[in-house]
Amino acid sequence: MHEPERPVERQWTAGACAFVVVGLLILVPSGLCTGTWGYLIVLDIIERGDLAESLSSGFFVLAISVSFLVGAIFLIRSGLRQRKPK
Repeated sequence: MHEPERPVERQWTAGACAFVVVGLLILVPSGLCTGTWGYLIVLDIIERGDLAESLSSGFFVLAISVSFLVGAIFLIRSGLRQRKPK
């Protein structure tokens, strides 16, 4: 019988560890910030009843938070891809 091939084990390098750690250090606070601002915008929409005014007041902060999230995810993904095969 043919044995299934095992996936290639990968070894962590210093650069890969640095990318993942920095990515996580950015991801956690920016994720909390994005969630908090999103929640506050939803509460503002419910309170005011005006979607356009509520979105215009918090859009820039939310856009900056999301851009940090995307950057952090990119760093983590890059760190995971930099691991070398054994």
